[in-house]
Amino acid sequence: MKPILYTTTALAAAGLLTFGAGDAAAQAKKLSISVGGFMSAYMGFSSQNSGFETATGTKRADFNMVVDSEIHFKGKTKLDNGIQIAVLVELEGDHANANSGIDGGIEDNAIDESYMSISGIFGEVRIGSTKSASAVLKHRAPMLGVFPADAPNKFNFILRPAAATGYRLATNATMATHIGGSDAAKIVYYTPRYAGFGLGGSYRPDDNNSEVVADNALNTSNQQADITLTFERKLGDVDVKADVGYYRNWGGTAGIATPGNAVNNKNLRAGALIGFAGFTVGGSYLETEGTGAQNSSDPGLVDSEDVTAWDIGAQYRSGPWGVAVSYTHLDTPGTKLTAGDDTQDTLQFGGSYDIGPGISLLGTLTFVEMEDELTTAANSNEGWAGIVGIQVKF
Repeated sequence: MKPILYTTTALAAAGLLTFGAGDAAAQAKKLSISVGGFMSAYMGFSSQNSGFETATGTKRADFNMVVDSEIHFKGKTKLDNGIQIAVLVELEGDHANANSGIDGGIEDNAIDESYMSISGIFGEVRIGSTKSASAVLKHRAPMLGVFPADAPNKFNFILRPAAATGYRLATNATMATHIGGSDAAKIVYYTPRYAGFGLGGSYRPDDNNSEVVADNALNTSNQQADITLTFERKLGDVDVKADVGYYRNWGGTAGIATPGNAVNNKNLRAGALIGFAGFTVGGSYLETEGTGAQNSSDPGLVDSEDVTAWDIGAQYRSGPWGVAVSYTHLDTPGTKLTAGDDTQDTLQFGGSYDIGPGISLLGTLTFVEMEDELTTAANSNEGWAGIVGIQVKF
């Protein structure tokens, strides 16, 4: 009886994934494309440690402005069996190659996210260049303003020391408590939600936005997998949101003992938000354990990949306006043979005011301090920036 049941279930699933073959495909409407997107323009003044500028021979202009825009092409259609097919392509609209010369960013692609999704009673599957499930399902400290406190955008105004040795400080501009916003090609799955609970996971065969996968025998394919359990539900007058997730990176370049080329680590994160009467408070935590390069010719990393990061914050929204304050912290041991930790701290105040449908005025006041375990002036910097901007969504 059981073999018959299993066979019948498998055949039913196969039939579902073929979308009911001819009938559903014949009667469904052809997918059509709509256009949306956003444009943000912001500018501000900043100041940073004069000792750092003198030691490095660098000087960031006191005033800077940034424009960030994307055009989104979206389309969807529903088959007669209830399965929905959708596509999304995000076109970058700016000339900038990176957030700044030393913020750890790489040259922007002309296309940001680009993926297909298949959804129904079974949940949703995304295939293409898109964010990991853990990045979509995460919860972190409330953040309002021109940009989040854990984003690399602040380094457009406050220089990040190029000489910093720590894993996250030297190779990754962000100090986030989550998996990050990489749009490398991957497959992602989200379950339906039951009583507020949902599950999501993804697998990335390599860290680039193409079908080209490096030779894994040479340990050059930087693979990633993640899974996250999330909960979102209104309990009386209180909004409760939380998540716990795990993700792993493996497949670093053989024989190169640097954190940027030997990314092999395990990561555990959690976050929670509580909302009531316009107020929201919450935070998140990340623990990264570096496991070293996966190759016998590499005896271990010179720099530790261990990371601890957390954030906490609060916001208040009323009608068209909102204000928030957040604090983020990151530390990593840096070079294993050197005592002390590399640290990065950000205190940020932000606000927004909606002046029309899809049009918001934004403001941010941020204070950043970066300290390397090597206490020389060239390795550490601190500063502040006051930034205002406007965002138009269409």
